[in-house]
Amino acid sequence: MPHGLDEVVERTEFLDANLICRYLTDDHPELSPRAAALIDSDHQLRISLLMLAEAAQVLRSFYRRAPDQIADALIRLLERSNIRVHEVDTDHAIQALQLTRPSRRISVPHALLWAIAQAATPALVWSFDRKFPREGIDLVEP
Repeated sequence: MPHGLDEVVERTEFLDANLICRYLTDDHPELSPRAAALIDSDHQLRISLLMLAEAAQVLRSFYRRAPDQIADALIRLLERSNIRVHEVDTDHAIQALQLTRPSRRISVPHALLWAIAQAATPALVWSFDRKFPREGIDLVEP
């Protein structure tokens, strides 16, 4: 169906991991303020689980942040009213990130896979990882 000239088509706006990291670290004199201007605006923004995992990896490996710092920073970001996780309910993603705190010893990618499996329930996850979160899913080794 053709769009009229005065009709506005809504687009889904996604954040890349590099904007997330610049926003959370505020470490670049030019790029960090630009990331903040966008994230702090009224734009309705989506974050893919892939970008959450990449941001966590960059924060851990390059910025040397501790797992609890990473989880807390990403959770604060997801709690913003203009931010939503794309593939699963944002509350599920927040719950998954809470699993990554050091006492639980669960990686961000595994926690996010758990959130995906939770959303796809009933779901089965094949894994050799005995620390993988089990709540609400079936976890089995091949």
